[in-house]
Amino acid sequence: MNMATYISTKSGKRRRQKKGGNNHDEKPSSDIHLHNIPDALLVRIAQYLPKTDCGFFAVSMTASSSSWENCNWKREPSAASKAILKERCGDYRTINFSKLRRGRVTAFSDGELGGLLVCINAINTLKALNIGGCISITGAGLEPLRDSSVLERVDLSLAKQQESPAIAPEPSILESAVIPILDSIIEQEESSLKHIQFPKKWRNAQTQNFSGFLQRYNRFLNSKMMCCSRPSNSQYLQERCTAVCWGENSWVPCERRNGGQPNFGIQKYTCYQCAKSFCPPCNKHMMNFCMSSCEKYYCIDCVGVNYCDGDARDLHIESSCVNCEKVIQCAFCETPQCIECITFSHCGVCNRDCCNDCRNHTLLSCEGKDCYKSNCRECTTDSSRDIVDKCDECWRTLCTDCLLKKCKTQGWANSCAFCARRVAPFLAIEVGRLSKKVKRLETLLEGRKKNDDAVP
Repeated sequence: MNMATYISTKSGKRRRQKKGGNNHDEKPSSDIHLHNIPDALLVRIAQYLPKTDCGFFAVSMTASSSSWENCNWKREPSAASKAILKERCGDYRTINFSKLRRGRVTAFSDGELGGLLVCINAINTLKALNIGGCISITGAGLEPLRDSSVLERVDLSLAKQQESPAIAPEPSILESAVIPILDSIIEQEESSLKHIQFPKKWRNAQTQNFSGFLQRYNRFLNSKMMCCSRPSNSQYLQERCTAVCWGENSWVPCERRNGGQPNFGIQKYTCYQCAKSFCPPCNKHMMNFCMSSCEKYYCIDCVGVNYCDGDARDLHIESSCVNCEKVIQCAFCETPQCIECITFSHCGVCNRDCCNDCRNHTLLSCEGKDCYKSNCRECTTDSSRDIVDKCDECWRTLCTDCLLKKCKTQGWANSCAFCARRVAPFLAIEVGRLSKKVKRLETLLEGRKKNDDAVP
């Protein structure tokens, strides 16, 4: 139910007993409306809400979500909405839905999104928008951004943080609703747009309409004549690059091919994180692509990317940014490999990852039944923890818990000296714990005995 819905509190009919014994109605039922609350009190309430919730609270104080689209996004925010947002107007230069809980954003409608953009005056204030997770919108709610000259970055991929943009079932976002809005933005003479992350749905379809917009977008980026952002202290070249970032249809690959094109519709000369652009020669050294999951380009200063050295498939090329962690670097041989090429093991003590090549001479795995504990040899020196270690006498590799069970089963007299030394500290702890338990039981029995003696 919308927050601004009529709230009715029907008070029961109060009756007073008169001296004569007759009952009669003292007052009729009273109604309280949310809009009757003073604006100052609403502003105080909004101060305790997160940024996004505060925005939607302000939207609801003007009208319901469905009515915004019905009036073609021309509705003027109410005085209460303006008062709520006035104190936090600076908070809405960026809006990122991908950080919100999935259950909240999946139900967002175009009316709610558009109403929020109208209330915050997004056409003149919003610089970055990420609609990650809003899979129910068609894109009509982006209409208030039409003709914006301040918008710099927009993520339409609908992917949540550190997730693949391949969403199933396919989201509802439509080219016919969004592309005209994007066209109006790049047609502005003073447009600030630097980066667009497009939906995987559009990139897979590779329609003529989408390809045509990519060509117009490439021409727009070339017309901005942006200078390369490579710093002077680059590890590849010491001098600062002053070249202009220019390339014919190369900012965003837009050529349709039979069987598809892997990077079709992905902006590759601009970092997704910081929106810095690099010329084609510097781009090879300064930019990396996360192929395994989020499918975004990052500069080396913002997010590290690991490239797989494995050879599980012919012409195998796999990369993953450190946020997605689909390509993992072995902590011991420092070789990055993707999870499709190799299975990684994990040290349960120091939490380091180990590839299969290093596993045999680095990790120790417990041989106990239904026990999957393992740790590296470097962690066996910490005798105060439950670790896996190999006995030099009986040649059994067991964790401390399984070793205790083994010693109890075969008898302490038959256990080797190395195993006995390992379990001795833990036996002392167990003996101390049992002694405390025995003392508590003795105290409890003494108390019950006294109570029994006191009963006649």
